[in-house]
Amino acid sequence: MEDSDYPIQFTPLSLDFIHNPSTRNHAAALDTTPLLHVIITLVHDNTVFTGDIKSKIHDLEYCKQLQAKVQKDNHWTDNNFQMVDWDAYHKAIRRLPWSHRISIMKLSHQLWNTNHQNMKYYGQPELCPICTKVSETTAHIYKCQHPEATTYRKEALESLSASLKRGTPQLLLEVILSRLT
Repeated sequence: MEDSDYPIQFTPLSLDFIHNPSTRNHAAALDTTPLLHVIITLVHDNTVFTGDIKSKIHDLEYCKQLQAKVQKDNHWTDNNFQMVDWDAYHKAIRRLPWSHRISIMKLSHQLWNTNHQNMKYYGQPELCPICTKVSETTAHIYKCQHPEATTYRKEALESLSASLKRGTPQLLLEVILSRLT
């Protein structure tokens, strides 16, 4: 058997063995106790995963592809990607409704559906629907000088500021708001 080949075992274990995993206790657990716990271990590329196997499989299936897309779209190196605190990013958005999460993820990764993209993929007019002067790109959404757009951005920023004040450290709040303005 090669190092990367792992036998598949289905072994019933008692709580006694789980608390004291000795050879003697293991033999006794197999002979005398009913199945009380199931321990599932996933081995992939010589890495052992235990615990929430469903999320591990999801990560293995999609994370590398998503990382490659984010890096390609933002012209990032592996180092740029690793500089982002993805756990903090996840914690920041997980309390939001799913529809808001999708919008935030699309905006932060420049995946928002703009008229510039509609022109590129569907042949539709690319002008900003508010100012009707320039191409509606993600950057333009943040910078459009039409009074309606500036009023909407101001209201959205005030709403964001109010929600962040409920649990965001002051320094972080100031950094976020200064970068957005």
